Amino acid sequence: MGPSSGRPRDRRAAGLKGALRQDPDVILVGEMRDLETIETAILAAETGHLVMSTLHTLDAAETITRVIQAFPDHQRAQARLILASI
Repeated sequence: MGPSSGRPRDRRAAGLKGALRQDPDVILVGEMRDLETIETAILAAETGHLVMSTLHTLDAAETITRVIQAFPDHQRAQARLILASI
């Protein structure tokens, strides 16, 4: 399957990975709905890209909580540390 095949979330993550190969300054992700997209967006932010996205929450604190909860239990502590550093 190519990057445009598969489920919409698969295409979104593949599109974000493709955007990173273009060395952009700013990346706009519509909505972070799955773990792969969240992980890729965090990687982009860690490597110095400005990443903007949406997540349907009530406030910023809930957004951070939802992003962390997207990770498996054994990865949540690491996700917290990474988010705190970007």
